[in-house]
This record gives sequence, C-alpha cells and structure tokens, in this order.
Amino acid sequence: MMHNIAATTIAITAQLSLALSWITPTAATDVIGSLRGSSSRRLEQAECVCSPRTFTFRLNFNGSCDVNTIQGNPGVNGTQCELRGFPTENEVEDKTPVEVVFVQIMEVTAEKNWRQQIYEGPFYDGDTIDYTSMSDSLQPGELLGEQDVPLGFFMKLTGKNAADESLFHGIIWMYNLDNCDAEPITEGDAIGLFEVVEYTSAIPAFCPRLEN
Repeated sequence: MMHNIAATTIAITAQLSLALSWITPTAATDVIGSLRGSSSRRLEQAECVCSPRTFTFRLNFNGSCDVNTIQGNPGVNGTQCELRGFPTENEVEDKTPVEVVFVQIMEVTAEKNWRQQIYEGPFYDGDTIDYTSMSDSLQPGELLGEQDVPLGFFMKLTGKNAADESLFHGIIWMYNLDNCDAEPITEGDAIGLFEVVEYTSAIPAFCPRLEN
C-alpha cells in the first residue's frame, strides 16, 4: 500500500522550513511528527530502505539552491534548501563562501530517534566530508519497523564570504520508504553547496532493486 504522496508532499513543503532556521533534533523531530499524521499509514512500517549506507559529500562553493538534482528522485518525498546571511536578519548579497567553519549532519526516524555528527572546520572549496548513515546498522532478519530507519536527512553549515560576513546554509530531504524501485540518492547528485561524490548502496536484503 502506497502513501498518499500528494498529501505528504504538501505537508513537507509546509513543514521543512521550520527546521531550516536552526536545524536541531527538536526541530527535525517536529517535522517528522507532522509527516506521520499526514500519511495514509504509519511511516515506520517501511516497505524497503534503499537509501545509502555511507556518503562522501564534496563542498562546491559555486553551488546554490538553484542546483537540486535530488528533488524528484524516486524514493525522495521532498527537499528544501536555504542559503542566506546569519543570523537571519543579516542582509548579505554575496552568498559565496570562502570558508566553512562548521558542518552538522543529522538523520531522524519515524519514531523520532535521531543521530547527528558535527564537523569542525575550516573547510574549503572541494573539501570532502564522510558520513555513515544509521541505515548501515540495519540488521537483516529483523523487522524494519523495529529498527532505526532514516526518514529525514538534514545538513547545515556556517561559513564566511570574502567580506567576512557570516553565512548559513541548510538542506533537507525526506525519504519515501514505500518506493523500492530505485536508490533515492546516487553519485553525482547535488543540492546547494553539497555534491555526492561517493556512496555505499543500501543493504540488498532491504532494497529489492539491489537483489536483482
């Protein structure tokens, strides 16, 4: 049985921005909580998990939120991207960083469990960041509904432009756990200032496409 994807996508569009201003476990789990109520059945009853187990992201300081190859991918329910001055009230014309001082990656499950990893800079254009997803810990032979399955993926960074003005960049994508037809994120995907340059595919036992 498929989710009501249209209703879920509307909820995502309305709610993702709540977590972008300052991506915290509380903000992220609030987004997940809103999505649980908008689906046609409980989101934790996943049909499959085709999201990557590991990611290598490359920073592309020439990127922008106009770049988004993840939106519309099979297995992705919605995305959001923001690049602006920091704090919010700071008006910044030059949104091209020359240095990133902080990166945060966080995943949240349908049960509102979360995992985050903090990376202290400095980072520069072309630098890479490795992240191991909670999906790497999934155990074949156990029910997905009893394990931590990532539903939302959150990334943010803070940095500075050439004028030493502070920048904030946040991105979010949400997985559709009913779509087993394709991997939702693959090498070459890009959103904002982040590019996926390497990844490890999902555990085949949880992703029927990879068993073929």
